[in-house]
Amino acid sequence: MPELFRFFGMRFFFFSNEHLPIYIHVKNADGTAKFEINPLKMIENNGIKSKDIHLAESIIEENAYNSIDDYPAAKIENTYYCCFFHTLF
Repeated sequence: MPELFRFFGMRFFFFSNEHLPIYIHVKNADGTAKFEINPLKMIENNGIKSKDIHLAESIIEENAYNSIDDYPAAKIENTYYCCFFHTLF
């Protein structure tokens, strides 16, 4: 489970063997959430407070690429390894 980065006590990560569409998972002290990024929408929330969900959405929106075509992805043994955020480059 590659970590993208930590920001304001939230950990942003993805699972390298997860199916498409691509999801970003967020974890903080209160719980976890899962976001689809194209279009940006929360798929599930397990305990993260509303204000932190809005902050996570803003962070994802600001840093994620706009379309799946923009993702640097390599298909290795039927697994997609993707880098989502501009800050990683």
